[in-house]
Parts: sequence; structure tokens; C-alpha cells
Amino acid sequence: MIYHPAVLAPKIVVLILLIALLFVLHRFLSPGQFHVAVLLSVVLFACFVIVLWIVVARMLCNPDSNLAKQMVLSSQQRAEDGYQAASQDLKSLVGQCGAALTPLRPSGTAMFGDQRMSVVAEGEFIERDARVEVIAVQGSRVVVRRATVSSKGKSGETA
Repeated sequence: MIYHPAVLAPKIVVLILLIALLFVLHRFLSPGQFHVAVLLSVVLFACFVIVLWIVVARMLCNPDSNLAKQMVLSSQQRAEDGYQAASQDLKSLVGQCGAALTPLRPSGTAMFGDQRMSVVAEGEFIERDARVEVIAVQGSRVVVRRATVSSKGKSGETA
């Protein structure tokens, strides 16, 4: 649904005008005629809204129209402009063991070697100072689980 003033304002104005017209006609028409007038107003308003949506759709299809320029994002975040995705350095954490610095319910902080990281537990609550192992990295999200006794961490192993 588009909530732009160029789309909303005409519909609101037409609806108010139709309601005002029906309010005035209510005093002069018989009940049967008034029901016909209400039905006609509803049909008229529906037709107006459909025509308005067709006009707006055509305006949005033209990227040079003022409405399209206001509603469609045209900027890009390119690497040449200094924008970067999540660091690929986090992928090297997979398999490393560390210690939870805060309770993980499910998110918190853990230490891997000398690197402090925001992490998310796989599902269970993990208490503070528990040993954790990185099982996945999704972008900047580091997923951990409680390390088993047989887990051997890489360079980030803690006791």
C-alpha cells in the first residue's frame, strides 16, 4: 500500500466530498432514493480509486516522474564509495572455542583468544563463563553452542 500524499490526498478529498453530498441529500431524498445514492457513491468512489491507482502505477513505471523519484530508492551502496559488507575475517572463527563473557540468552558477548565478539547462542541458554564453540557465521552474526568436553578449539581456545 502506498501512503504517499499524492496518492492519499485525492482519495480522502473525494471521500469527504461524497460523504458531505450524501449528508445533504439525506434530507431531500426518500429512503429508497437515498440507498441508491449511497450505492452510486460507493461505485463512483471505487472507480475513482481504481483510476487513481492506474495513474500512479504509470507514474511509478516512469523513473523520471517526480512521484517515482520521491518513492523509489535510486542511490546505490557501492564498494567504490566505501561501503562494505560484513567482514570475511569472521569466517575464520568457525570451529574456535572461547568463553561466554555474559549470559547468552540467546545473544551476548564471548571472548575468543583476545577478540571480544557479539554472539548468538544456537538455542539454549548459556551461562556466563561457559565454554562455547562457533558453529556458524552468517554475515556479521556469529552463532555459538555450548562446547562439548571433547571440543578442541583453534587459536581461541580457553580453559
